[in-house]
Amino acid sequence: MYKTSHTRRHRNPPSGSVVVGIDTHLDIHRAALVDAATGAPVADQQFPATPAGYLELLDWAVGHGRVSRAGVEQTGTYGAGLSAVLHAAGIEVIEINHTERGDRARHGKTDELDAYRAATAAAAGTQKGLAKHYHPAIAALRPLMVLRAHHRSSRQRAWGRVGGMLVTCPDDLADQVRGLNSAQKLARIAAWRPDLTRLHDPVNSYKLALRDLARACLDHDRAIVEIDAQLLRILTPIAPTLLAQHHVGPVTTAQLLITAGHPGRITSGDAFAKLVGVAPLPVQSGKSSRWRLSRSGDRQANSVIHRVVIGRLGTDPRSKTYIQRRVSEGKTRSEAIRALKRHVTRDLWTALQTDLNNLPHTT
Repeated sequence: MYKTSHTRRHRNPPSGSVVVGIDTHLDIHRAALVDAATGAPVADQQFPATPAGYLELLDWAVGHGRVSRAGVEQTGTYGAGLSAVLHAAGIEVIEINHTERGDRARHGKTDELDAYRAATAAAAGTQKGLAKHYHPAIAALRPLMVLRAHHRSSRQRAWGRVGGMLVTCPDDLADQVRGLNSAQKLARIAAWRPDLTRLHDPVNSYKLALRDLARACLDHDRAIVEIDAQLLRILTPIAPTLLAQHHVGPVTTAQLLITAGHPGRITSGDAFAKLVGVAPLPVQSGKSSRWRLSRSGDRQANSVIHRVVIGRLGTDPRSKTYIQRRVSEGKTRSEAIRALKRHVTRDLWTALQTDLNNLPHTT
């Protein structure tokens, strides 16, 4: 359906060039057009957030002139379907961040104003980040990663409740798992058999609650193992270079591919470092002068890179040597690790580019 949208053109469109800005919502998208050369408002209208509405919006925009680019808010959520249609039509789609709070305080906030702000930002080039349009193989990774995150967070909550209840439960129950490691505790508690006819007894009620929570933890563990295996099956043919990197597994590889989105979106290693939150920034005030890492960008990608670095510090001789050398030069260990993150990100960027460029072409 979306693939045919690039053929939808008015027979005699105006000769001017326009930029479209879209404020996206769950049910309705508000679109605004500005002149590409002057930034002057041209027209605005709202459209339903449906496949038919996306094509109607495209026809309306093309009816006012050649659409040079589009500025779209929330291209990864409410604007994902519309962004796919615009990209299929050959229109460059720019990811528009939310309006600054100060601007809204001065000029107000409406859907119409937000759409014009998005169009103006795209026309002026003040925001340049290309929206993602996922390769099908990368798009397949996203729901699996969401499911994995659900199991991981649910497992953490269940295990936290187990720990809390072991503090308050009767001593004879706590004594049965005292001194055991986490895996042994879960196995022991999951095997408990409370007397369901005597739940008025605190021992049995605690046994029931702890047993079910422990079994939930084990179920989440099994689900995570299965999801990781499925991720590896998908990634082995499409991302062999990333998977071959030291201490990089299927979760790290999947997250980096999702962060990149598609080949050509990220144009340099420096841009990638900024996107994943490891770009060095100067921090200077008075007699203090140092560097810190950017706290912006994709925090999920930043998290997996942090885990790669920490893992390499324990198993990679080159990383250990690098940290020792930077510490001998007067850096603190934390500063040395921050510098190592930038080096590791450079290696991951090179591997990521190789795999992205080798993805099979889609029509």
